[in-house]
Amino acid sequence: MLLLPSLILLPILTFLLQKALKEYRKYFVLRSLPGPPRSSLVAGNLDKFFDPKESARWHQHLTEKYGSAVRLTGPLGEPQVFLSDPKGLETVLLREGDAFEKPEQLYSSIHMGLFGEGSGSVRGVQHRKQRRRVGPALTPSASKALTPKFSEIADQLRRVFRKQTQSGNGKAEIDVRRWLGLAALEITVQSLGATFDLLDDEKEPHPYNKAALPPLLIMLFHPFTRIGTPAIRQFLSSLIPLQTVSELKGVLRILDKTGNEIYRNAQEAMQADKVSWNLEFEKNPSIIASLLSENKQRSETERLSHDEIVGMINSLIFAAHDTSANAMTRCLDVLAKRIDIQQQLREEIREVFDGDRILDLDKILELPTLDAFIKEVLRMYAPLLSMPRVARKDTTVPLLHPVLAIDGKTLITEIHVKAGTTIQVAMSESNLNTKTWGPDAREFKIERWLEPLPNTVTSAGIPGIFSNLCVYLCFFQTPIIKLTLCLEG
Repeated sequence: MLLLPSLILLPILTFLLQKALKEYRKYFVLRSLPGPPRSSLVAGNLDKFFDPKESARWHQHLTEKYGSAVRLTGPLGEPQVFLSDPKGLETVLLREGDAFEKPEQLYSSIHMGLFGEGSGSVRGVQHRKQRRRVGPALTPSASKALTPKFSEIADQLRRVFRKQTQSGNGKAEIDVRRWLGLAALEITVQSLGATFDLLDDEKEPHPYNKAALPPLLIMLFHPFTRIGTPAIRQFLSSLIPLQTVSELKGVLRILDKTGNEIYRNAQEAMQADKVSWNLEFEKNPSIIASLLSENKQRSETERLSHDEIVGMINSLIFAAHDTSANAMTRCLDVLAKRIDIQQQLREEIREVFDGDRILDLDKILELPTLDAFIKEVLRMYAPLLSMPRVARKDTTVPLLHPVLAIDGKTLITEIHVKAGTTIQVAMSESNLNTKTWGPDAREFKIERWLEPLPNTVTSAGIPGIFSNLCVYLCFFQTPIIKLTLCLEG
């Protein structure tokens, strides 16, 4: 009678023992790294780390007190590393990038429905193949060809703001973040050869605008994304009597439908009349048309599948419009507080306008004060405070700025990271590191970009935005922000 319970308990106890030994090995390796004491057994000391109101101040406290590499304690005592050291970040994100990846739950959550098989949810060979296919569609020349669309939408946004202020006798409360988000989304969608008519306040908002809002909701359900086939998962989800699950299923349907519609319309137009399609593409270029043309020239093994292209469409829309809207909102917030910078930008921007308000993108991208302003906004207010990476194998991470061990004597110049260890990449604190940027690192100064950067910055090898989405951000973010600020200026 005791045999059956023993057979059930033995695998469970073995699993728990292996888990405990694995966590102890990681702790043993990182035991000399300085860090704050845990505040609870369950959350470790990550409660403040992810607190929306306290996290920025807590990140600053960690780097100022402990240095550029800090030991954190995760759930149930899991050791993690909070890393803001330039050389360490270069190793994690670039030199040894294949050895560090997003947490599994992040991939499965995004893959579940937010992006599908887009660049934000795939890795390895598949990710590199997608980057090669989409690269030719996101070149500077492609961005320049889309300038008329960018300008038209930015001008629509200016008219929306003017209309709302005029209706209130020069005073009005405007939800700037909402309208900037709509403008950035419309720019992104039109670059894909479609339109949502989002800046027409008399029309019903496109369903995608609401569907793209709750990625965190999707992440809550990541444990279920690896259960069986899609049909089984759909059946199981239908058995859960929760409104949240029903809303989530509706969101995923809208995202999938939007991506498929954009792809199908472009594919049908391309196959119906190739001559007319080529002429239309030359007249009104779009990213999806360029992507389909590039994909068609490849061999069967190198071509992207239908699901991959739809996933890339969703990745592109989300990455480009959400980050650009956040950055533009921050730009306007800073300008509202800094009248001196407003005046500098107005004087510079007015020089590139002709009588018809037609903009030359080449001239806009070369405006030094505007360029310096945007760089300083993105430096001071990073899109993310931090992002997790998990070591796939045992790796040594060198430090440019050694940290003092907990014994108060030994300098730690490198960290030996065991496989499975989570590295919290401190994007914001890296940008605000006084050893890299100088004692005024936490001050907003566009002047730092108008003169040669100090050697501590140029030689630090600081990585740019995370690679999975940077191809989209580089293409969209700067033109969108600059064109909008020019037209608002």
